[in-house]
Amino acid sequence: MEKPVEASDENPLIEDRISQLHHDILVRIISFLTLKEAARTSVLSKSWTDIWKSIHRLHFDIPEVCINSGTFYRPDERASLLESQGYKHAEWINKALQSHKAFTLEEFKMCIRLGRSMQEEIDKWLCYAFAKKVQRLELETLSSIREPYVFPEGLLDLSNETTLDKSFSIYCGNYTPIDILGGFKSIRSLRLSCVSVTGDVFKMFLREFQFLEHLAIHGSHDLTSVEVCGSSIALQRLELCLCTKLQSVIVSDINLVSLKVSGCCELILKNVPKLRDLCILERFFEQTFSLLSGCLENLEILTLDVWDYPKTEHWIHKVPQPNRLKQLNFSAPPLQNEGGLIVFAYLVGLFPNLEKFVLKLRRAYSYGIESRALIRAPSLPLQHLKVFEVHGYQGRGLELELVKYFVENAMVLERLTVEPQVYKGYGCTEVARLKAKRQFEELKKQLEELIPNPSCIDLVVF
Repeated sequence: MEKPVEASDENPLIEDRISQLHHDILVRIISFLTLKEAARTSVLSKSWTDIWKSIHRLHFDIPEVCINSGTFYRPDERASLLESQGYKHAEWINKALQSHKAFTLEEFKMCIRLGRSMQEEIDKWLCYAFAKKVQRLELETLSSIREPYVFPEGLLDLSNETTLDKSFSIYCGNYTPIDILGGFKSIRSLRLSCVSVTGDVFKMFLREFQFLEHLAIHGSHDLTSVEVCGSSIALQRLELCLCTKLQSVIVSDINLVSLKVSGCCELILKNVPKLRDLCILERFFEQTFSLLSGCLENLEILTLDVWDYPKTEHWIHKVPQPNRLKQLNFSAPPLQNEGGLIVFAYLVGLFPNLEKFVLKLRRAYSYGIESRALIRAPSLPLQHLKVFEVHGYQGRGLELELVKYFVENAMVLERLTVEPQVYKGYGCTEVARLKAKRQFEELKKQLEELIPNPSCIDLVVF
């Protein structure tokens, strides 16, 4: 048996070659680690002690909450425990920022459990990020709806001389207004989750962040209206999701490429010639299609989430022709009657250039109202459809007819991907797991019988 090789100056095979790399290369390598992992590299050797302090990506993810699952906690006790751990997390963030030495930041990502109770601390962290000329900023507070963190309007108003003296002392901390205002020009992407953003603050985002390309606001309950107008605005991607009080969104005369909006707010789109990716969530079917008439001509990817199926065929005339849509992602209720099947047949047929169709069906809890009769949907040849995906497949009669329809009418179909909606039985009895496995195999066999032999269609069931 050979002896293990020992480290020595005479043995170059095991010498530390990584440490010999240039400092900037080492910084780039550990930038892909989490901040805690990067900090742990400081114990490797003396030459590694300060490398983590120069990384250009700072990710402060929320720590795992250590709560004894066998102990009963009253809501106030649990909240108090989470709050105390949140304060410890904040102390660690402050220490990490004090040690950090990089002059600029590519990314500053923070997830913290506290909201308004940590208002001043989070304000200072934002000042730090802007002063470091951050390019991508992401903040998620996971705070209570009643006491969310409020994005500070005064921080965005530092250029206003009437509020400068007050804003300087509150927000700037160790940095000058010039440092922070200079950082506004570097920001390219801003993502806020569970952060209170008012309409005035939204306008200031567009005014102060002149080179902002991506803006995402999720879970803001103070945003009521949004207006993005003017070709001078650099914004290319906009997301407005779970903003419960949002009443209107107006987008016009702008080179927006991607837009995502959820909820039943009024949506007006005018003169958006570069819009290629549109996502509209949580709406009624016909209401959704009434919004598309002015922007569908140039779209390539369309994602829709609807609550119902149309009762008439008027929506068909609202789809402009010609169009060049290539991918359609559609989330819908379970098929309960032949109307849903016909809707999908017409829907895909209205997009002659469609190459990929992804359908997500919600779970059906009732089987008695489904029509079991053989349904004959209109045969509309799908000349370019290459990929068809179905998620939430349960093997019901109408779902089987739907898959069969696409197999027969998609002339160049290359891949059929199906995700059956069966209970996997995780954490349950062995009997439940075996039952789920049998159900999965039955659905897979059912689908395999639909594929002609020989066929160029690749069936994937997972």
